[in-house]
Amino acid sequence: MMDQDQADDARKELARLEKGGYSPAALDYLNARLLVNEGKWSQAVRRLEQARAALEAMPALDRDGESFLAQTNVYLGRCYEQLNDPGRQKAAYERLAARNPSSSAARLSLAAVHVAAGRIDEALDQYRQALAFPDAPPRVHVDLARLLIVRNIQRGGSDWTAVAEALDRAAKAQPDAPEVMLLRVQVLLVQNQIDEARQMVEEARERKPKQIEFHTALAGLCLRRNDPKAAAQVLKEAEQQAGDSVELRQAWAWYWSNNRGAKRVRSARRSRPRSGQIPARRPHPPAGRSVRGLTTASATARERSTCGINWPVNHYAATICACSLDWPNSPCKSATTN
Repeated sequence: MMDQDQADDARKELARLEKGGYSPAALDYLNARLLVNEGKWSQAVRRLEQARAALEAMPALDRDGESFLAQTNVYLGRCYEQLNDPGRQKAAYERLAARNPSSSAARLSLAAVHVAAGRIDEALDQYRQALAFPDAPPRVHVDLARLLIVRNIQRGGSDWTAVAEALDRAAKAQPDAPEVMLLRVQVLLVQNQIDEARQMVEEARERKPKQIEFHTALAGLCLRRNDPKAAAQVLKEAEQQAGDSVELRQAWAWYWSNNRGAKRVRSARRSRPRSGQIPARRPHPPAGRSVRGLTTASATARERSTCGINWPVNHYAATICACSLDWPNSPCKSATTN
């Protein structure tokens, strides 16, 4: 009921359980779930902390009790994230990892906290531990590779061997993931191999013309070459080949916000977001907040800001942004090496 947003029915069921003498700790947890769904983070925390204290005070927990406690710590971490309390968020996930040492989700949750705080080495350590467990999702390889790129840029490093190896593992784990190719492109851009990066994107775009990321990446490379007209043409071709989409409209919004002086051709206007749908100004990423979910921890706004880039919130628009930046000479490099 809670997951299906049937709040009224859930409350009636909770009232019935309370009258029936159901476990107070379980009731606190279930009531907290309702409060989380309603965005009442502080009230949810009070309920969850009560449930946690009661469960931890028990001399021994059965399997169901351990599951309740684990989920309690998961939701506490999420609530403290919303309340901008990274210390308590980290503590919740550390408790989760301590009681569930073979859980990749616990490690990925801790990785998210470290990324949000800019602790790249600690986050990488958690990713590596997560990958040692059989339940680690394949996507973790992509996230690990992305974070290695960030660290290498931070350190002004020229040794990309570890990054290349991580990307190879990511490609094996998720052979169809466009992120792997896009990360390879970013590595080439950091090394100022612009022609090679463009060739890689163009080949990927030819193989998979319906993959919008490849179109937006190529448009970004055109902007990098100070060729907004070519970028606009690429985005128009994207609509012809991949169809209109929210993602393409967001890419157009990013394009127009960064090329105010460019000539607005009529055909491009048809692909622009309609009034009221997409902000005219550059979108701002959520400050210091990790992307939702335990398995995509590294793709966070904080990680993006670590690179010194005002990334667009949307991933597809982010590809046009990343590929348009002059990485070796941009604020990205200076910010990461300071």
